[in-house]
Amino acid sequence: MAYNRSEHWRPIIEQFEVSGLTQSDFAEQHDINVATLRYWIYKFRDQQVAQNVDFLEVKSMNPSESSNVSMYLPNDIVVEFVQSPDARFFATLAHELSKLS
Repeated sequence: MAYNRSEHWRPIIEQFEVSGLTQSDFAEQHDINVATLRYWIYKFRDQQVAQNVDFLEVKSMNPSESSNVSMYLPNDIVVEFVQSPDARFFATLAHELSKLS
């Protein structure tokens, strides 16, 4: 049976996340290279973000006219754009906002 490194590291990263310790302190206490710990932390976080991303279809009611774009976020936050940014902007924004939750 092949050794699965993800299966080895997942419980370690889960333990780190509830420990309340800094990455450096946790790594030192568990005799782990801090760079390796960071690698797996970010790897699992990126996987989680990818799983949590939902896309909604947006239909333009009148594509020939330029209009404001409003983005409604939790806590009654509204972000309004005078001109619609390109799709990459929204993808980046969604990725960054998902890190906050």
